[in-house]
Parts: sequence; C-alpha cells; structure tokens
Amino acid sequence: MDTNIQAIPGLEKAFAVRPASDDNDDIFTNVNPLWCPLGLNAVFGGVLMSQALNAVMQRASPSFVVHSMHCQFIKATRVGTPVFYHVSRVSQGKASSVYTISARQYDHDVFIATVSFRRASAPVGNVLKHAVPKPELVFDDETQPHRYGEGTARSLFEFKMATATIGKPEKR
Repeated sequence: MDTNIQAIPGLEKAFAVRPASDDNDDIFTNVNPLWCPLGLNAVFGGVLMSQALNAVMQRASPSFVVHSMHCQFIKATRVGTPVFYHVSRVSQGKASSVYTISARQYDHDVFIATVSFRRASAPVGNVLKHAVPKPELVFDDETQPHRYGEGTARSLFEFKMATATIGKPEKR
C-alpha cells in the first residue's frame, strides 16, 4: 500500500462519521452535512458508500483490510437529515471477516452494504495482471481542469476534457 498518497482536502470532512452515542459503538452518524450534486435534493451515493466504509473500518480489526464491498441503494437519501449507520459483524475467522452496514434515515433503510475483510498478511492468491500495459496518454498543455460541486476546497469532483494522443507526442 502506498503511504505517500495525499488526501484530497475536504473529503475527510465529507466522509467523516462518529459513534451516534456513548452507549452503542455499533451505530454511527455523519459528522458534517451530507453532500448532493447541484440541482438535486438527494445525497450522492458515493458519500453514503464512503461513510458506511468509514464506519465499518472503525469496528473492524486494524489487522484486516477491505477485500470487497457490495452495495444496494434502497431509497433516496435526503440532505439536511442525519444518516445512522448500523454496523453488524456477520462472521469472524482467522483470515477473514464480514460485516453488514444498514444506513437509516427516518427509521427507514436507505442503503445497505456488505463488506468483506481479509487479514493483511493472508496470501492474496491469483492476482489480475494486464497482458498488455496500458497506453500512456499525453494531454495537451492547454488542458484546464473543470470542477463541479461544493467542497471545502473548490470542488469534490474534478475532471479534464482534452484531446489526447496515445504514446509519446510526435516531434515536429
């Protein structure tokens, strides 16, 4: 795992969860207001996924790493009302564990996820490798990033629209 990856400003705030009460460490809630794309009143699904993953990782052993996450969006999640993440351990073994997370708003399930963990030191087994390396994309120097959304920086999302060539640029 690359420990040099720098966090994107504002994402920690958007995805932060905390225990909902001192009595029960299996229920979490969002720390900050939920984010939604401009013009909509439903929360962006990636925020729910990230907050659910954040909640379950606070419950799982640090010697385990995420193996897979399966998500189902049940109902639209509204901005302005907290979401409560109910974390339950389904199974625990020496090399793996499985948790379910049920995100609730107004006492209704809005999102359900199952997260599978494996011990960090467990052998990985077959690893997917590309037969041919990905081509290198070379972007024009004039390419400017486009930002969308509300973040503590300027945006939660950034994308570039540009023409690109595959491989190294030709010399003129």
